[in-house]
Amino acid sequence: MENIAMRLAARDWQAITTELHDKGFVIVRDVLHREECDALIAAYGADGIYRKTISMQRYRFGRGESRSLSCTDEAWRQSTPQ
Repeated sequence: MENIAMRLAARDWQAITTELHDKGFVIVRDVLHREECDALIAAYGADGIYRKTISMQRYRFGRGESRSLSCTDEAWRQSTPQ
């Protein structure tokens, strides 16, 4: 079974970079499976797996927050419900 790193490695990063440069954004589809998305959503409240939480309003980026994962792939698997 292909893991996230393998799916990312298989992407055409030159095309992604060009589109990002030209448009200012890019959508990279099918990086996460539905189960992986559901696990991220379920684990959003678990503070132990995030290295940083940023209030978007504080920096005038709108409302809400942005969180950066801090754990390894193995730690992520252990922290998410199966």
